[in-house]
Amino acid sequence: MCQVLVTAIIVSTALLAVACDGQPAIVTPTPAPVTTSFPFPSQHPSTPLPDILSGKEVIKLEPGPPTTLPASLSIIVETGCFGCAGEAQGITRYYVRPDGELAPDTLLDPGALGAPPRILDTPEGPREYPPSITGIVMSPDASEIIISVCVRARCSYGEGGPSDWEAESRTALYRSRDGGVTWHSALQLDAGASVEVRTGLGAAVVAVWETALEATFYRIALDDSPADSNPTMDRLTPPAPGAWPVAGVDTDVLWLVSDGGRILREDGSTFIDFAGSGSINRYFFVEEFGAAWIAWASPVFFSNEGGTFGVDRSFLSKVDAKGAIGSTVQYDNTARYGVDIGNGMRIGNAQLDPKTHPEWNWFPSVFDIPNRQVRPILDPFAERGNTGRNIVAAVQRGPFARVVNTDNTCLNIRAEPLPSAGILDCAAEGVLLRDTGEAGGPAGEWLKVVTPNGAEGWANAQYLER
Repeated sequence: MCQVLVTAIIVSTALLAVACDGQPAIVTPTPAPVTTSFPFPSQHPSTPLPDILSGKEVIKLEPGPPTTLPASLSIIVETGCFGCAGEAQGITRYYVRPDGELAPDTLLDPGALGAPPRILDTPEGPREYPPSITGIVMSPDASEIIISVCVRARCSYGEGGPSDWEAESRTALYRSRDGGVTWHSALQLDAGASVEVRTGLGAAVVAVWETALEATFYRIALDDSPADSNPTMDRLTPPAPGAWPVAGVDTDVLWLVSDGGRILREDGSTFIDFAGSGSINRYFFVEEFGAAWIAWASPVFFSNEGGTFGVDRSFLSKVDAKGAIGSTVQYDNTARYGVDIGNGMRIGNAQLDPKTHPEWNWFPSVFDIPNRQVRPILDPFAERGNTGRNIVAAVQRGPFARVVNTDNTCLNIRAEPLPSAGILDCAAEGVLLRDTGEAGGPAGEWLKVVTPNGAEGWANAQYLER
């Protein structure tokens, strides 16, 4: 029986389809060409910093040696075409199994969610197409993932732009609370739509395309009720024309204005203004880890015998409640700073110098800020067939105990190490539980674990791979 899971967002050349052994079946397009004459910004250390960083502490990162995925972590990556328009095409989880093998598990294939194929008109006549992801948002630890999927006609966003929008489009929202292993149908909209921002547990902002040229925004509240139970939807008014929701801090939605350099609060006040120093794309993030951080970019232009080139310098800046920038991390190429994993470390994505990586140069990477290095994770992402978007969207923390041998049902998580104890949760086949290392029961046959959504209890060790 095929094990299936779901998700979507930003960059990949490999398309991953689900296979009946639970592993991704790889379809390998031709990798994007790499221009070896492209100048790497670190070769030009005299490039001045943006004005907004004047007087600020700036920690500059340099490319470091390759590293491997730590055995205590699992990364959730969005798969799809690198550099293509539109959203991700799936979600895959990577973690190190007890035998030391790096294991990829396909968590999301939109064609396996149960919706029938879409019938779309093409120049060659009507053709069947699978449902397509229009948006993905998730918590940094993947304890909650919400996706929007176009399940009928063309839903505009992610499918070639407004010219592809069709009035009969329909979008379904799905929600996962166990790291993407199982999915619950949460909402059906008779319109094209895309989930844009997660603002809290079960709370998100969606863009609804009721016409081909303009989106209407709604704040939604989801729970575990059936999709036809009419979740709460409150209409939001953008604080400025053309503003787009890009992040949530507490219950406040932050909006990116059309010039790309300012972020506004819901009340229209300015959260941050780069004043010509840089820009933020729609995929910037603000996280709460005792402080807020913002990722942004400032382009640098170079000329050589091959022509004139522009490269993004990528920054990660701490900001206070008033939007004032503080300590900043700098990497002189395209980067997505991903998820904080503690001790000044992050896992995200970085582009490397094509002179040293001529075949492919976009990889999940460890940002080692204390040692001022960006260290690419080459295995397996440098292998032909595994290159591509591979955006690190979330990180699960181990050590892990993987649910196995349940005959595709689920494993009871109990309040005490007893078969008669109350059931707190039921973890599906393939879920990664956090292994606390504490055993219970007369023969130590119970293991204390923590589920992806934070429930702590006891599981029978015979159903755990550890």
